[in-house]
Parts: sequence; C-alpha cells; structure tokens
Amino acid sequence: MKHVLFVCALFCGMTTASAQSAYFKQSLQLGVGFASTLGYAGNYKSTPAVSLSYEHMLPFQTGPGRIGVGAIVAFQSEKYDGGIAGYESKWNNSLFALRGTWHLEKYLPENLDVYGAAQLGLRFEKNKFKLSGETAERTDKNTRVHAGLLVGARYFFHRNFAAFSEVGYDLAVIKVGIAARF
Repeated sequence: MKHVLFVCALFCGMTTASAQSAYFKQSLQLGVGFASTLGYAGNYKSTPAVSLSYEHMLPFQTGPGRIGVGAIVAFQSEKYDGGIAGYESKWNNSLFALRGTWHLEKYLPENLDVYGAAQLGLRFEKNKFKLSGETAERTDKNTRVHAGLLVGARYFFHRNFAAFSEVGYDLAVIKVGIAARF
C-alpha cells in the first residue's frame, strides 16, 4: 500500500502547469507487454505485463527534439507447475520507476512520435514456491534497483489518441498499447 501511495503522490507532483506552447505537455500510456524476460518451460503460464506511464514535456527544445520526464508503474504475474517433479512456483513482479524521454520532433510527420527512454526505479519481486514432497509454501521477497533503456514510437490516429509500441528492458521486452495526450 505504501508503494501505491508513493506512486500516486509522484504523479500528482508532476502535474504542475507551465507556459503555454503549441506542443502537448502531458501524455498517459496504458500498455500490455509480451516476451517476458523469464524463461519458458513445462507447465508455464504468464499474464502479460501491464504498464501505466505518465509523462510531462519540458518547455524547451533540445536539438531536433524535446525532453519529457515522468514515471511508470508495471505489473506481471507468472506461474510454473513442475508436473511430475511436484515443484510449483508463482512470481509477482512490480515496477515503480522514474522515466526520462527524448522525443525526435524534426524530420517526422506530425502524427508520428519516435522516442528513446531511460528508467530508474525499484522492482519488487515476490516468489512463492513449494518443493516436491513438502506441504508448506515458502516465500521469497526481493527489492531490486531497476535501470532500463528502451525505444518507442507512437502513431496518432487522432489529435489526442495514439497506438504505441516500445522495445527494451522493462518487465517485458516488447510493449504495445494506447496513449493519450492532453
């Protein structure tokens, strides 16, 4: 619960207004990730990684592009049932990170947004598992520093709405989803 409150406070703190400009100052993305970084084998099941990111554009130009700052929250759950071996395991991964982006603005059509991003935050991992022949479950919890780089693109099919895709290190290797800017 503390993590959720922290992220909510972080989002609220980033919504301060700045000088009026022709570009959109804020964007919100909801994405679904595929191609988990964990391996696939046996009786393996995984939910897609779901992410929500917020971005606030800074009011100045940097070369042929513009810088944005924001945050991302992501979650993924995975389960493995070892079958005959009797090993069962369930992973839950949550990610809370600050995010910086650089958007190329020149040389591209107005409805296409190409960007690179760097993320730095915390990844919370929880693993519940039961070994063959044991009746009690064991639980491991880890908190790790997360640093990730990715590239992405948004195609605006409407003035405020876009489809997007990102490739890079996150809870998922590939993400697709929808984005809104305001």
